[in-house]
Amino acid sequence: MGTIFDILVDPLSLSLSPIWEWIILLIIGEIAYNVAFRFVGDMYGGGWIQTSIGGSIIHWIIRLLVYFFAWFVTETAIQGTKWIYANRRILLIVGLAAFGVLIIYSVIRYFSENY
Repeated sequence: MGTIFDILVDPLSLSLSPIWEWIILLIIGEIAYNVAFRFVGDMYGGGWIQTSIGGSIIHWIIRLLVYFFAWFVTETAIQGTKWIYANRRILLIVGLAAFGVLIIYSVIRYFSENY
């Protein structure tokens, strides 16, 4: 099962420098392992699983799902951060314009209600 897991997660990479990618993927792998280990342990304790092969299969399925989800969230955050950084001037202008419109709206509303 470990070989299948490695084949499935090997193409997943992050758009970072290799050292940061390895560190983050190591952390994601450890989180996925611990979540799966605890979940399967709780299933053994609750009597849901009686065989070791059943526990192993469920462990690897949960581990794979958690790994994919954590990788997706991480890669989305990285891409979002890169997009924000690349468009920071446009976002600053839009934010300031929205703030200006909010101020003008608030002033007009204040004067129309009080006078």
